[in-house]
Amino acid sequence: MCARRLTIDQPYLHLPVQLGAEVQTLALSVEGETIRRFTMELPCGERDHIDFWVFCDVSDYIGQSLTIAVEDGGDARLDMIAASARRVDDPELYQERYRPRFHYTAQRGWLNDPNGMLYLDGEYHLFYQHNPYGIKWGNMHWGHAVSRDLVHWEELPIALYPDEIGMIFSGSAVVDRHNTSGLFPDQSDGIVAYYTYRTELDEQFQAFAISRDRGRSWTKHKEHLLYSRSGRANSHFRDPKLLWHEETRQWVMAIYEMMADEQKTIAFYTSDDLIHWTYRSQISGYYECPDLLCMPVEGEMTERRWVLLGGNGAYCIGDFDGQTFMPETETYLLDYGRHFYATQTFNELPEQDGRFIQMAWMRRSPFPDMPFSQQMTVPCELTLRQTDEGLRLAKQPASELRALRGRHAQLIRADVDAASGELLTGELIELAASTFEWDIRLQGVTEGLIHLTLHGAELVYDASAHRIAFMETSLAVELPSADIRIQVLRDVTSIELFINDGYVCLSNGHIADVVQAPLSLYLSRGSAAKVIVDGWELAQ
Repeated sequence: MCARRLTIDQPYLHLPVQLGAEVQTLALSVEGETIRRFTMELPCGERDHIDFWVFCDVSDYIGQSLTIAVEDGGDARLDMIAASARRVDDPELYQERYRPRFHYTAQRGWLNDPNGMLYLDGEYHLFYQHNPYGIKWGNMHWGHAVSRDLVHWEELPIALYPDEIGMIFSGSAVVDRHNTSGLFPDQSDGIVAYYTYRTELDEQFQAFAISRDRGRSWTKHKEHLLYSRSGRANSHFRDPKLLWHEETRQWVMAIYEMMADEQKTIAFYTSDDLIHWTYRSQISGYYECPDLLCMPVEGEMTERRWVLLGGNGAYCIGDFDGQTFMPETETYLLDYGRHFYATQTFNELPEQDGRFIQMAWMRRSPFPDMPFSQQMTVPCELTLRQTDEGLRLAKQPASELRALRGRHAQLIRADVDAASGELLTGELIELAASTFEWDIRLQGVTEGLIHLTLHGAELVYDASAHRIAFMETSLAVELPSADIRIQVLRDVTSIELFINDGYVCLSNGHIADVVQAPLSLYLSRGSAAKVIVDGWELAQ
């Protein structure tokens, strides 16, 4: 076994990553007790090329002797591991070529599903699935970031580490304001987070951890574990979402649970104390990462409906009595983008705010040669809107994102038809940033094709055939008006589209083709009474 011993005199260890090197298992131990265990691509032997550095927080063990061992042998270059007072010593941190400017990314490593999202004492908490030691999935932790404005995020130390039971998969968190658990006798802001354990044998079950200091430190309660009804070894029992059901004065857990017959379900459990749970019902047809919301109908004073969502944004509108969800509509899709997944909304938003704010994992986003991988969507506001087809869920960028707007330009054209040719290739080109917001309104569109190109990514709307095509997605959709609005958020590695105030949404990872103009728009075989385009550079 390859090993190294050192005295911890700094809060962080810097570890070198060599992409493509053999994946090895490291165990860090203090006084014979393993404090961290993870896999990573370490340089070996004479192959000492370093692609980037990652870090490990050992601040709880300063002054003690640490042993670093490679469990599977080999000749890993443990001598290259260095202590530091900072998490990352890199002058290019947050300035990298493909670093998103206003979408959340981890300083280093991989991220996926948003977890434990809640609001408390002026802070939005975003937890997330995180591999701190490489840019591929694995070593699942709960990463942690906070924001006071939904725009600027501060990455905090890791909240939940894997342990002897297994990795820490997705979940959610609530504030136990009335101490229903009995775990917070002297406070009204204690947090309970439920997460999924995943063992090396692929068993999955639920556990919880608590925080008494606004999410800065956590204590796991592994003596209380929740197992699937289909048996302890169920490998598909994950992603608990918690909420308080006011009418029945109890906690509800919505959780993905695949049964023995491979039926994919969302199961509902209830609890009086956030510790002991009773199964109540299930609904089929939803996969992973459930969310359950009681939402007002837009424009109505008293009418409310329950909305059940699955991981890909599939949703159904209905009623929920605290035990059973009763669907009243068929299933629809919130976002048609190829890279939208694991949607979750913030718990505990103030009643006076009145919004439902959602984020999702923008999966498979391209990040060439970067020391981080994957990103979140921007925070979005969900509304339940009455349309000609009935109630539908819509989403738009959170209003706080307008603070990013910088230099502005506008173009207005009247009586536009196909003979006008290409409308915009140079008239807004003075907006030269790599990040933009576009608000494009076409009034009185009669028929034909609308062609919109954004740094090489083309959107085509066929007003005659009622079909939208964008990148790898094509869908039939009849927009309810001849007036078409297309809102665009363009970041370094993504495009998010919101059509007709979020009636249709598409979230995609995409690296800009900087050779092409940032925006090009023209009509073919059709006309519009007026075209108005507003563009803003977004803060870098």
